[in-house]
Amino acid sequence: LQPNRGLRKPNFENYEPTVEEPRMLDVKELRA
Repeated sequence: LQPNRGLRKPNFENYEPTVEEPRMLDVKELRA
């Protein structure tokens, strides 16, 4: 698994946080 796959994806809209990758806070800061 890639814990940072959400951060690597250009489409944060399609990013789905899971129990194994709780990185929604990080994504929000990048989008802000």
